Formats: sequence, structure tokens, C-alpha cells
Amino acid sequence: VVLTVAPKGGTLLIGPATVVLAATVTTGGEEITSVAFFKGSTKLGTSTGPSYGYTLKNLAAGTYNFTAVATDNLGVTGTSAPVSITVNLDQAPTVSMTAVPAQGFTGIGPETVDLAATATSPDEAIASVTFLDGVKKIAIGKSQPFNFTWTKVDAGTHVLTAVATDTLGLTTTSAPVTLVVTTDQAPTVSITGPTDGTSVAGPSTVQLTASPN
Repeated sequence: VVLTVAPKGGTLLIGPATVVLAATVTTGGEEITSVAFFKGSTKLGTSTGPSYGYTLKNLAAGTYNFTAVATDNLGVTGTSAPVSITVNLDQAPTVSMTAVPAQGFTGIGPETVDLAATATSPDEAIASVTFLDGVKKIAIGKSQPFNFTWTKVDAGTHVLTAVATDTLGLTTTSAPVTLVVTTDQAPTVSITGPTDGTSVAGPSTVQLTASPN
């Protein structure tokens, strides 16, 4: 019995991992009735052919030895050489906001804000970066560079974060940045000349002056 695995034996995998076991059997003329697959001494399952395989999902961190045991119609068994797989835990990505108004920035709305984030992962690729205003999604980027121009930002206090997700679904949230947008206030103006109640003989030229407040 020859056991093969995919990804191949000796490969370092990032968990939770999926491993596909497959066995090929050479007989001595008898009929093969089944092939059982083992993780160490634990039986995973049995295949009756015509192809012999077993898929193991959500394999946690650790080192595992797999074997396949074939049984013929006379009850004689043959065992494959073990194949070893090592699985490491997925490590969380890192993410930071890199282009956003400074903490405590105050603007007059409707405001336009440029958002950007840098995200890396020690083992997997970055699948996406999502920009959030509190729990509300602003935008999502699935490739570098991770940036977005946020327009027409309403008045209020906005707590902005970036959430990086790797290809195995592990996430990390950046430190928050607070953005305060105030409502644009209407200007005020008063006439300073002539004074209220002034009387002139006409036809006359009157100089008008005003002062914004």
C-alpha cells in the first residue's frame, strides 16, 4: 500500500488545514475489499474503492502521522509507510491606519476624508481590509493599496477603524481614530452704515457698509 497526501508529506501547513489522503494498492491476485485510513492509531474512515481516499478537514495545530491499511477478501492486510504532516496555527495579521486625519481631527461637514491602511500577515495573504465607522462599513478593499476617499461625511463623531482579514478568515482591527465633523453654520451680517433711522434729502447718494459677524 502506498499512501500519498495533498499537500504532500513534509509540507508545513497553516491550520485549520484540509488534508486529502489517497492510497494505491498492489494486490497479490486477491480482491481488495477496503482501505482504512489512520491518524496515528485513530481510524479516520474506510474506503471501498474503486479509488481509495479520505479528506480530513479542520486539522488543528500539531504533527500527524497518517497510514493506510488495505484488506483483501481473505482478510490479509498491508500497511503503508507513514506520511507526516505538520500544521501550525494561523497567526493574526497586523493592520494600522496610515492616512487619515489625526486623532481628534475636527472638520466642517459635509467633509471629505482620505482613508488608507497598511496590512501584513506573517503566514497567509491578506484577503481584504474593511474600513468601518463604528460598526458601519464604509468601504472594503481586496488588493493593495488599501485606500478610499470618503466623501460627504455627515456631522457627528466618527470612530474609524480598519479590519484586516487573511485568507483563512482570521481578523485584526486597527487602533481607532476619532473624527469629529460639525455642521456648517450660516454666516451673520449687519449693516453698519447708514445707521438705522438716518434721514437724507434726495436725490442723494448713500454709502452702504456692512460687517459680517
